[in-house]
Amino acid sequence: MRAHKLDINEIVHLYQEKLWSENELAMKYGVTRKVITRRLEKAKVKRRGRSEAGCVNWARMTIEQREKQVKAAHEATRGKSLTHERQIKSAKGRQNKPKTYPLERRFYDAFTRVGLKGVPQLALDIFNIDYGFPAEKIAVEIDGRSHRHHPKTKKQDARKENYLKEQGWILLRFNEEDLPSSAQKLLQLVLSIRDTNTGGTSADDPRAPHPS
Repeated sequence: MRAHKLDINEIVHLYQEKLWSENELAMKYGVTRKVITRRLEKAKVKRRGRSEAGCVNWARMTIEQREKQVKAAHEATRGKSLTHERQIKSAKGRQNKPKTYPLERRFYDAFTRVGLKGVPQLALDIFNIDYGFPAEKIAVEIDGRSHRHHPKTKKQDARKENYLKEQGWILLRFNEEDLPSSAQKLLQLVLSIRDTNTGGTSADDPRAPHPS
């Protein structure tokens, strides 16, 4: 049936008195929902908001339908919770397992020598940080070339960066190929941030004056 032949009085009656939804009316008359919406607006009928429509739909459900919907909602919520818990557990399983690249191993040893207690693959929620310094809240990420050009990795990095920012962490990101020339810079950055937070320099800090 064409839209201009619709019985507006019947539409209003079904919508207001019988509590039909706009979708149900559209199906009954073989038109789109937009057509029904325009007819209701033209008749100056106050349309139901999303929350009100949800209440109406709930009221019209049978007990069996309600139970089925509640069960589905619980299962969906439980599924998300379990997935998050598994991701956290997986991240914790990778903690303290540094990558085996010699260059990264040298950085870990250098951090240790100056008294920085870094944790390789530190687990924070569902994320792992290449080197995390919990006391200083400093996160060091070392990116390989292939890592930077992978679309999925970029999205994961963005989520990780947002999480770190929300938790008050400072993120230092370096490219793997630049590390040989940036080694001292990275170490000094971490130490400078530590000094800002705690004050002073340690005796084994490479920037501290050597005893004569």
